[in-house]
Amino acid sequence: MHKMILFFGLLLFQGVCHSQNDSLDNHKSELDSSVNLFISGLSDFTEIDSNKFSNELKLDSLFKLKKLFNFSGELNNGMDYGLLVGYVDTSSSRPFRVLNSNADLQVTSLGLPLNVSYSYSNFRNPLGVNNYFRISVDTDKLKQKSEQKKSELIGNVDSQINDVKNIKSQLTGKLGYGEILMERLDREINSQKKRLESQKSELQELKSSQVIDSTNVSSKIKDSIMSSSKLDSLERKYSQAQKAYQKTIALYDTIYTLYSKAKGVYTRYSNIEQELEEKKEFLNDYSGLVSKKNIETKLESEAVGRKSGIINDIKTLDIGLTYPKTTALSNNSVPIKGLHLELQRKKWYSSVSVGTTVNNLFVSNDIVQNKLVNTQNLFNQFDFQSITEKGFLVNIISGYGTKEGSHIFLGVRHLSNSRVDLALYNNPSTPVKTPSLGLEIDTRIIPRFLPDTKIDFVYGKTSQTSKLIDGTRKSVVNSLFSNDRTNTGLVKIIQPIKRLKTRITASARWIDPSADMRSLGVLQPNNFRYELRSRHTITRRLNVGLNYRRDQNNVARTSDSTINLNIIGGEINGQIGRIISYFGTVNYLTQSTMSNSLEFDRKNNYMLGAGISYQYELNDTKNAITFSYNDYLITDSISTNLFRNIGVQNLTFFRKGKNSFSVSYFKSGSDDFEESEAIIIGEEYVYGMKRVKINVGVKFAYNNRLKNDIGFKAGLIASLTDFIEFSLSAEKLILGNFYNSYDRQRFDNFPYAILSNIKFKLK
Repeated sequence: MHKMILFFGLLLFQGVCHSQNDSLDNHKSELDSSVNLFISGLSDFTEIDSNKFSNELKLDSLFKLKKLFNFSGELNNGMDYGLLVGYVDTSSSRPFRVLNSNADLQVTSLGLPLNVSYSYSNFRNPLGVNNYFRISVDTDKLKQKSEQKKSELIGNVDSQINDVKNIKSQLTGKLGYGEILMERLDREINSQKKRLESQKSELQELKSSQVIDSTNVSSKIKDSIMSSSKLDSLERKYSQAQKAYQKTIALYDTIYTLYSKAKGVYTRYSNIEQELEEKKEFLNDYSGLVSKKNIETKLESEAVGRKSGIINDIKTLDIGLTYPKTTALSNNSVPIKGLHLELQRKKWYSSVSVGTTVNNLFVSNDIVQNKLVNTQNLFNQFDFQSITEKGFLVNIISGYGTKEGSHIFLGVRHLSNSRVDLALYNNPSTPVKTPSLGLEIDTRIIPRFLPDTKIDFVYGKTSQTSKLIDGTRKSVVNSLFSNDRTNTGLVKIIQPIKRLKTRITASARWIDPSADMRSLGVLQPNNFRYELRSRHTITRRLNVGLNYRRDQNNVARTSDSTINLNIIGGEINGQIGRIISYFGTVNYLTQSTMSNSLEFDRKNNYMLGAGISYQYELNDTKNAITFSYNDYLITDSISTNLFRNIGVQNLTFFRKGKNSFSVSYFKSGSDDFEESEAIIIGEEYVYGMKRVKINVGVKFAYNNRLKNDIGFKAGLIASLTDFIEFSLSAEKLILGNFYNSYDRQRFDNFPYAILSNIKFKLK
């Protein structure tokens, strides 16, 4: 009976032990599964993705040169014959025969955008300047490309920043889970360590108690069996606990190693994110040309981070015909054939212009324009020079600041031949060429407490041509640094008033009588000017401008008479709704001449202009009608001239064409000639197909002084291919308006114009 009880007791003890072992095994299995899950989850995060991220921002693909050479634009070659509007020749009354060619090309060479243009005509007297060639760095396109590249780079950086943040977010979760596992394993290790110590103590006690007492054999046998079985069980449990303990420590070490490695990767990703953020900040602030070199430059300092090449500093680069601004006294430019280069290196500005000057005579068939431009009148009394002789000009400007911001510039200019009034010398037929030299200090101040205010101070001095000719001055340098009255100056204040949406400009300018103006464009010496201008945005669809100018000559008071000009005027433009647009301008001028004998002469001139345009629909057909009014009273050195024009034009837009109907009234006259009145009625229709456009028109002229006349025109524009376009037109011209005037004998001989052109479209 005792043996049976002992047997069942052993079974029960072993069952309890197995139950505890099963519980431990389940616990270990769940812990192993969590550890294995953590290890597998970190397998993708223990190394930096070298293909996607590195300590340097990978931008190679954005800077690869797509095309070594690329160009687009238009090339025109034409032949014109007959009575041509743009040409004047008083030596013959025969029809013009002109071959011409011109081009406007956008060329990209090695990533640098250039504009290449030229114009050639076998007839040397067209409107404006002909027979020129120009290569310009397209700074606007360069900035546009740089901004586009900048946007691409910022987008690329943003994408990488988002990827890094996403990886860091995933790593944060993994690292947090690893910290929980390590804390859990640490508790498990401490628990297993205590359990081992307890089992070891229990095992030692059991071994020491295994001493058999001989007085009770049966009891000794039972105790021996029980003790031996318990000892085996404890030793087995102790051995298993030791293995589990070592395994848990190994798991902890494995997870700690992976956690440390992942923590290091997380730190590296944080550094990459910081570098990317710095590059993004650099890109957002960078205003120069974006290139791989300046983007990948280490951002150790502002100076290093913004280091750029010479190409970043170019603001203007023209080779050929160019229009450099040689003075800050006005907005006038001097046309030259040569080189014009402007550089802005951080806060240092430099400009160099070298070339041959071009005449400033603008030949035109427009009578009104000729009266305003090519003859001295009240409107240009102090702003006109007739320069026909070429000269070699060198102009250098350099200084601290930017053109539009605060600055102080020093300008030096030298011209091979200054302007000479030959009538002052004994032999006016002999060319007199004398060099000129000029200096100019140009300053602009933008006060910090008034950041929208601009204050300009300009002072200049030139050599005196007359004293160089008569030998009073030995050289241009000696003449420049003398007490001769050759000073120039300007004071200007530009003041925006944001709350009133107003911009006010006030200026005072003086030019001494002996100052040499040949190298300064269209400016006259011996002049003092006050000027006040304002621009007002009344509403979103109403703008108003006002202006006042007062000019006075005889600055040195050496002449017997003094001329004063006063111009007051204004302009207005805007919209009424979305279909009505309007504009208006008025300038009223008075000239008063006061002589020492107290004689007083007063003349009045004006220029008026107004227009209104209205869009409407008639039977679902879109139309636009325009009314215009122009009135000019201009006094030149010979007479006072009246020019008046009233016109109406209606445009009708069809699905494949456009019709234009116009009626114009012209009135002109002067002190010496009878007034002329004319009415011109015109009708023109343009029909367009896919590759062909045809236009036909007719005009009727009714004139009180000339015979009534009829004119017509017909034209064809055909796209022979996607790259070649041919045009041909013929027109019989009529007399009557004053915007196109012709030599009467030439007109009577051949009042026709035949124009042909082949256009090459380069893409």
